Amino acid sequence: MFQRLTVLTFVSLKRDFSSSAAGTERALSQATTFTQTIRRRTATGNWVRRIGLSVLGLSAWTLAAAEAQVLPNRGAPTPAAAPANNAAPAGGVVAPGADKIQTVAVVNGEAISRNDLAAACVARYGKEVLQSMVNKLLIDLECQRRGITISEEEIYRQLERVAKSVGVEGMSVEQYLKLVSDKKNISPQRIKDEIIWTDLALRKLAAGTYEVTPQEIDELINREYGPKIQVRLIVENTREQADILLQAARKNPEQFGNLAKNYSRDPATAPYMGLSPQPFKQGDVEPAAEAVLFALEEGQISDVVELYGQFYIFQCQRRYPAVQLNPEQTALMRDRFQAMLATQKLDAQAPAIFRQLQDQSQIVNVMNDSQLAQQQPGVAAMVNGQAVSMADLAEECITRYGVDVLEVEVHRVLLKQQLKTNNLIVTEEDLRDEIIRVATDAGQVDANGNVDLNQWLRRVTEEDESRIDYYVQDAVWPSAALRKLVQNSVQVDNTDMTRGFEANYGPRVRVLAIVTFDQKSCEKVWRMARENPTIENFQRLAETYSMENSSRYNRGEVPPIARYTGRNNLEQAAFELRPNEISGIISEGGSWVILYCLGRTEPVVTDIDAVKDELYGDLMERKTITAMTQRLQDIFNSSQIDNFLTQTAQLSRQDMDAFRRAQAAEQSSGAPRR
Repeated sequence: MFQRLTVLTFVSLKRDFSSSAAGTERALSQATTFTQTIRRRTATGNWVRRIGLSVLGLSAWTLAAAEAQVLPNRGAPTPAAAPANNAAPAGGVVAPGADKIQTVAVVNGEAISRNDLAAACVARYGKEVLQSMVNKLLIDLECQRRGITISEEEIYRQLERVAKSVGVEGMSVEQYLKLVSDKKNISPQRIKDEIIWTDLALRKLAAGTYEVTPQEIDELINREYGPKIQVRLIVENTREQADILLQAARKNPEQFGNLAKNYSRDPATAPYMGLSPQPFKQGDVEPAAEAVLFALEEGQISDVVELYGQFYIFQCQRRYPAVQLNPEQTALMRDRFQAMLATQKLDAQAPAIFRQLQDQSQIVNVMNDSQLAQQQPGVAAMVNGQAVSMADLAEECITRYGVDVLEVEVHRVLLKQQLKTNNLIVTEEDLRDEIIRVATDAGQVDANGNVDLNQWLRRVTEEDESRIDYYVQDAVWPSAALRKLVQNSVQVDNTDMTRGFEANYGPRVRVLAIVTFDQKSCEKVWRMARENPTIENFQRLAETYSMENSSRYNRGEVPPIARYTGRNNLEQAAFELRPNEISGIISEGGSWVILYCLGRTEPVVTDIDAVKDELYGDLMERKTITAMTQRLQDIFNSSQIDNFLTQTAQLSRQDMDAFRRAQAAEQSSGAPRR
């Protein structure tokens, strides 16, 4: 009933859970909400964003040079689990380059060495980085064997194509390089020499193995710019129940939205009266269902359609005609989709290319074989007799992930210092409780409400048991430590209970909304709404001018507005409105909003005692999260941190105050500045 704001870690959790369910996504989004406050990025195992640049137009195989199953050690034992407690993996001490700075950070006088950072990076990323290094070497060796070369001109032309495909009009190669460099913490030269070079090399190695046909491009253009249909939908698990709801909907078509809200099994659309978040395009669903969808006229209700093992009923809200592209736009789209399809096909071909390269190569994974590691100290892998050293692997891990991992290590040191100062320790029981809390929020419970910890750990680590230690170290322990630091400072009083009950169970204002991101546009739309203050006109304006996707595609429909949700301006304006009244312009969170009042909802629960215990637990958790956020920020602000990797320094709050006092005294005395 409540959505706890659960912390998994104090760094931003943008994780790639390939099997994440809605509950997991909720837990992660809640954690991200918390962590955005302190503006940190993660650096933990597969809980981190990868450096791959597919989102910016490159092959997903480019930077990592494919994450195929490489380093097979033919006939060798199964690779050992990754070492715990930041120990260097088998293969010897990770020795950073002698020309590199040996102390990477100092936190309140406590140093973090480059060796420590290298060990932490290799422990978490060594396996995948070694894979990419070996794959890159395989590509390089194969290009040498085939006599394939890539010129500076080719690299520049590919950069031009990629920059153009990003979709930002007029973006130059230099602007693209800066964008990627800033976003991915990677130098422009490295982008050219490794990422673009590898992308081109893969394309040349794969030449003749795939083809993009004109028909495929036409289908994609038609999908993106062809007709679309906006619908409400009801989803049921049985045909019998779906048939009952279909009869009710056809008897009272205007009640379709209420039927969806009350009975639909789809959690994504039921709160929105069954409205799909965006219009359906051709190709979004199976052909049989697509034929039903696109045959509907506005207001018409479909028969029951079986789709993905469930039973759907659709009601057409609006049909959107195809967008007519002029010849110049068509040519631009064909070029863009040609490149996109080529990249997709290259991604599909890459595993076969690497399997072929592996089959014709001798690859020995030394790092994950303890016996080989003792025989060849300092060697991570051998590729056709050529060694990949542990030192090179360590430096590559630092280059790719060092900034992020160092942030985690700095915050770990800060929390350990605070625990020591307060004579506190994080126990195994604390860690277990934190994992149970997160797993419960993610829905990892059985019918009796019990948490299957083993199942959750397999899920969160993607079946890789070697990552459990790092999940606990990097995600669970920091959250448990912060909770320990604030455990005696959080209280829930009567005011909290009253407001919490009002927010969760009190009346809400049903509205249509138009959201814009600049005030001038909002003023223009508001004048048009005031001139014709009808619901139909407001819906048209929302569909045309709202800059927020959900309200635009749903013709202004948004979830009802409750009190005490932190959007003070919006809440006050909404609760002052009468039905069919248009608000003034509301400034909220960097956006400008116009509301059209539809009325108010009826409270579902009117007796606070009926939900008192659950409400208290929810509020205690929310206030605890708030306290944890503030405590971490206070710790950070009161600390002196010298980060030599990023060449940044932070004075403690006390030192900063002293500096400001000295500066003010100097200015008041009239002494010249030095």
